[in-house]
Amino acid sequence: LRNLEESGILRSVRGSGTYVEAARSKDNNEKKTIGVILNSLERRESAMMLDGIESVLTKNNAAISLGVSHNRYDREYKVLQSMLETDVDGFIIEGAKNAIMNPNSELLLRICKQRPCVFLNGVNSTLNDIPSVAGDDAYAGYIAAKYLMERGHRDIATISRMDSLASHKRYGGYIRALNEAGIPFDDSNMMWCLYENMGEIFDELIGNLFLKNLYKCTAVMCHNDTIARSLIGFLVKINLKPFDDVSIISFENSAFAENNRITSVGYDYKKIGEDAAKLCLDIFNKKEKRHEILIPPLMMPRDSVRVLSRE
Repeated sequence: LRNLEESGILRSVRGSGTYVEAARSKDNNEKKTIGVILNSLERRESAMMLDGIESVLTKNNAAISLGVSHNRYDREYKVLQSMLETDVDGFIIEGAKNAIMNPNSELLLRICKQRPCVFLNGVNSTLNDIPSVAGDDAYAGYIAAKYLMERGHRDIATISRMDSLASHKRYGGYIRALNEAGIPFDDSNMMWCLYENMGEIFDELIGNLFLKNLYKCTAVMCHNDTIARSLIGFLVKINLKPFDDVSIISFENSAFAENNRITSVGYDYKKIGEDAAKLCLDIFNKKEKRHEILIPPLMMPRDSVRVLSRE
């Protein structure tokens, strides 16, 4: 770590953490540095977005200062403050818990008045004036629900994340598909969780509550592949066969979905990163006025959705 710091690849900030930082050119004082804040570096989608951001910035003689919020407001605040201390020229931010009012809103609004700022994966309603690049999650939820309905499913449960704007929009797409099909909404078919408990959502209490409603549902729409993994483990535990007894569709299209043949809806995450970097640079050059860019979803059909007989 010390060698990487001396090489300019890592930067340590007391009380905040260690950050990856592209080495800056000492011969070019005009080289821009963009602060990139992601919720996580563990997900493939994050790595792909970062790859897209880096490819565009590198071509445009700009460097990256990278921070990770772990989807926490307090961590996001520390990373923002740290980057301000190093005087980054602009920001690309994946906001923490972006479906809930962000306590860092005043700081973020102040930052965005002073320098270019672009959000990834949607913007909290308190930050509507900040440009963003995101997947078209409302349409993603719609096509996922339609996909299930076209295969005979009418009782469809949803497991959504209450602190994720993307999850709320996918839920809206699901409602739209139900309405178009004339299928009555059933409150007992919806389940909400938080980022912190996605991987442990089916503990004994919640699992049993969900089980009471699962008997009539033939399919489940999961917020992401982490929840799909948790659901599969729960189904096996209660002696139900995933995909045969209960169909599953998820969002994210991670390696887990590929390896386990789960039908999943994803995006060209590298393009999301590329477009965010281009938009940030365009704001620098006062060429861009759009406030929202939506990337179309990609449906990846696999083996997790059973076709029901239509009588």
